[in-house]
Amino acid sequence: MSETLVQQQLARLNALLSEERAGPGLVPAPPEIAATEVGALQAVGYQTRKPDVRVTVFVFGDSSLRRAAAERLKDRHDGEKDVYARTNNNGPMLFFAHTNIGGRKGRDAEYRLDRILSAFAGDE
Repeated sequence: MSETLVQQQLARLNALLSEERAGPGLVPAPPEIAATEVGALQAVGYQTRKPDVRVTVFVFGDSSLRRAAAERLKDRHDGEKDVYARTNNNGPMLFFAHTNIGGRKGRDAEYRLDRILSAFAGDE
């Protein structure tokens, strides 16, 4: 069951984060955080360059583990004034992304992360 869930969610994720939805330049990358670190079944990573945005999406089999992981991830960059970090869930998937918003390109980085997050959220 868990392997089927993972495959179904990864297919959904590929559609949600397609170039048409999330914008150009979002490419696969190693996840920054291992699935086992947060109790997830799977973790996949993405990144953009110029502006740099790092994304990790987790697939969970247990919603209570997903909720607990979201709380821990929210605190991961707490207190770092130039880091813009966001989490969101879509079914059994949990999205975590961050970017540096200091400097001249900070607003561009924030908008880029928000576009990817919006794509992940789906057509709600």
